[in-house]
Amino acid sequence: MSTKGADGFPHTSIMHCAADGLAMYFSTQRQRRKIQDIERDNRVSYAVAYMPPDGFYGRENTYSVQVRGRATMVESQEEIDLAVQRSYEQFEWLKDTTMYDIFKNPPPQMRSCFFRVDPVFALWQDNGVHMGWTQYLTFNAEGTAIDEMVPVDSPNGVALWEKYLESVDDTPVGAAG
Repeated sequence: MSTKGADGFPHTSIMHCAADGLAMYFSTQRQRRKIQDIERDNRVSYAVAYMPPDGFYGRENTYSVQVRGRATMVESQEEIDLAVQRSYEQFEWLKDTTMYDIFKNPPPQMRSCFFRVDPVFALWQDNGVHMGWTQYLTFNAEGTAIDEMVPVDSPNGVALWEKYLESVDDTPVGAAG
């Protein structure tokens, strides 16, 4: 997960996340720098990858997605419960921990929090299709559906990237709760 730091440089952290459709939930502590970054500018990016157990020798089975999106702090108990539920569904090991128990009955000065990232633009690579198979993905305005999937190295891919760059508003947008 990467945010834009106060000094203008990327701030990157390895984080726990769980998906709900195309939205991705991340959990952290409110006093962390990335929360301050998101409150100042909610444009973020993250990458998720699968590398087979045999590493380099299994590289023909790797796949990944790199996503650019907008982060929003999760404030409603209903959405917090959804984020916790998705985490438990996707990570069996969580059921043996108390990691998210604090969210069941949060104290008034809750330090733990979730934020949601809704996708804007993505790069999907799947070597299982063939080595180097890479597609650009665009999403609807709500980030709930894929609008287009275009090969990166095609004329349409070049045009889609240029269209995306033209659409990017450089004005930071703070994350509303």
